[in-house]
Amino acid sequence: MAEISLSYAPERIELGRVFRIVLEVVDKQFPVTPSLPPGVNLVDRTNPEKPGETIFYLKASQVIRNAVFRFDGNTDGIEIQLDCLDRAGILERREQGEIRLPRRWPLWENVDELK
Repeated sequence: MAEISLSYAPERIELGRVFRIVLEVVDKQFPVTPSLPPGVNLVDRTNPEKPGETIFYLKASQVIRNAVFRFDGNTDGIEIQLDCLDRAGILERREQGEIRLPRRWPLWENVDELK
């Protein structure tokens, strides 16, 4: 079983907005040290000495596709990839399973029914 596991991370984040990555960490892995890509800053984090859920609050300032975030404990680590995008990149059409994202559209466009 992994001693550092991912509880939550977004797939894409917008520049200038604070986002969070949530890890579940066991006692012997503290403290967890983040290795962040250039252009991403650590804004805040929960108590690094407290076991259990650890939350890192981050903010990106430049566009990076497939940015690699690494979080290392004493003997275990986890690597996460996500996209840091500007507003135009966030609004690019993509598919996730059978759903077209983002689910924003002009009123005159025909869209798939999600119900």
